[in-house]
Amino acid sequence: MSRARITRTLVAIVCLVSSLSAAEAAAPSAAVQAKLAASTFEVVAAKPEADPLTYEKPLPLDLLPFKERNDKFQSIGTAFLIAPNQFVTAAHVLGAAAGSQYGALSLRDASGRTYPIAEVLKYSSSKDLAVFSVQHAPEVAPLEIRGRPPLNSPVFAVGNAFGEGIVIRDGLYTSDSPEELEGRWNWLRFSAAASPGNSGGPLVDQLGRVIGVVLRKSPSENLNFAIAMDQVTGASTSQATFEARSTYHPAVAKASDTVRLVETLPLPQRLDAFYAAALAILRSRAASGARTT
Repeated sequence: MSRARITRTLVAIVCLVSSLSAAEAAAPSAAVQAKLAASTFEVVAAKPEADPLTYEKPLPLDLLPFKERNDKFQSIGTAFLIAPNQFVTAAHVLGAAAGSQYGALSLRDASGRTYPIAEVLKYSSSKDLAVFSVQHAPEVAPLEIRGRPPLNSPVFAVGNAFGEGIVIRDGLYTSDSPEELEGRWNWLRFSAAASPGNSGGPLVDQLGRVIGVVLRKSPSENLNFAIAMDQVTGASTSQATFEARSTYHPAVAKASDTVRLVETLPLPQRLDAFYAAALAILRSRAASGARTT
């Protein structure tokens, strides 16, 4: 290996160690971590109390992990409080129980107490965000919101990773990526690990101020996606939006075409009514797609 190459490698290692040390040095204080833990919740769905199916042989349930066998709830994702009885999560987390065999979604705190979701207050499928209220809301302090920090600032992904409860993991705010279809907004990209279950959790700075909502992970979990909080606070309180792209091939034409479908629902709505209306939209789209192909 040449001397120049060795030098470049050493410089890269020093830069990496320096960036990691900076992130570690900026870790939230114990008080901030306690506030994050109190204001961030698991999103869970009640498991069916009785299995409607019968089996020829007993199922080998002992092969499942202990927690999965004994927990009465299925862990779905994460949510957090931003104002009195206003919780934020990802739209795909809120919609996870629609039409499923599981019970209605609830929030669960660290003590195991659950709070059933009451009403949907904001919803955007394209931005993957939702705001909702719960029944008998817990008396905890909302998290403070802030704008985007400078690039390469330390950030922390807070959430229910792998259904293990609320954990905090560090990284950097690395870049912005335009929305894929028309560049209508920029996704936040960050290197803090984001695992299944983190969706809907807050992305925060070292003071616990929320920068964005964790939405999805990259394959290696080190260049993940969040939606900025200005998109959440600026979302409509009067209607939910459902967007999709549909490609169809008319029978009388040789070429196919792609259209953008946008439908809305009035808000606020009770969760059960919201599910029923959202499923009706999906069925209508499926029927329209079948007719145009």
